[in-house]
Amino acid sequence: MKHGYRSRGILRAALIALPFAFGLAAQASDAKPTVAILRGDGAESNDILAPVRANGISQTVKRYTRTKLIGFAEYDANACTEISPGSWKVTQAPYEGEFSVAILNFKLGNGSCPGVIFTFAQLFYKWTPHNNKSLTDPPLASTDAPPAATWSTPDGNFNYPYTFMIDVPAVVPIGETTAFTNWTNAKGRWEQTLMPPASDAKFDFSGDSVTESSPSVGSDTCYFVHSAIMPQTSVSGGAWTIDMHNKWGSDAVGWDVRAVEYYRTHPLAVPGAPCGASVTQQMKFESQTEIGTAANYGGINQLSGQILTTQVTSSRGEGGVGQIYTETWP
Repeated sequence: MKHGYRSRGILRAALIALPFAFGLAAQASDAKPTVAILRGDGAESNDILAPVRANGISQTVKRYTRTKLIGFAEYDANACTEISPGSWKVTQAPYEGEFSVAILNFKLGNGSCPGVIFTFAQLFYKWTPHNNKSLTDPPLASTDAPPAATWSTPDGNFNYPYTFMIDVPAVVPIGETTAFTNWTNAKGRWEQTLMPPASDAKFDFSGDSVTESSPSVGSDTCYFVHSAIMPQTSVSGGAWTIDMHNKWGSDAVGWDVRAVEYYRTHPLAVPGAPCGASVTQQMKFESQTEIGTAANYGGINQLSGQILTTQVTSSRGEGGVGQIYTETWP
């Protein structure tokens, strides 16, 4: 990400006592106003970290789950008594999710009052879109200001503005279903529907894309030496964009008209003998916001087509178990 404060990974939860040393004037009493920071993904950890003061937070979150960003509490470090949890004010609403605030009690893990429980105003973020149209908040290509919120205390001692860069991993289909649709010339046409993870069954893959490759060399029993048609032992390397119904296609499987006529009539071909080609196909998925990071999904498909005396066939299926359709041609 092109943000100066960018650092991937979810922040470890920790409570940090920060002394009143941010250039703010000390109160004219024995009280010592101090800030404790609660950061993390929800674990109640008392690990001691070096004091951190930054106005930019970058965090990877889990989709659709309220995730802790940062929280604060103001307390008197001399008396170890609570002053205020303060409050959050959203100054720039998120684009891909929503902020929320909760008041939480946590035990301080370091500083002058270890073991004392204080009340924190904790800021949360929840990612809401069920699609891959953006994987960051704000969207990576956007020039809009990032989500922002400010924590402050009623006594005016503390005022911390924060900006946030949120990201989520892309959702990848677990497989696809396939259905025969029609014949075009001598080739069968197949339409596929992507299958989202069971935990996100209504996920929208529209705008994402799929490509194909052959993980192994196929076979072509129609080919003979000096044939005018090259051996068909791999897929063509097609690419398709997913539509609004999570469908892609069509995937043409079989022989074109020229090849059917050629192998049926060429004197070097075995007259009347059926021949065909069978190739493997591995589908790859690529989200529209992570170009160049295609990932395999589903199993290996077997595609095949035969040329018979008066008919042609088209077959597509995973693991060698495919549907077969036959058409009289011409």
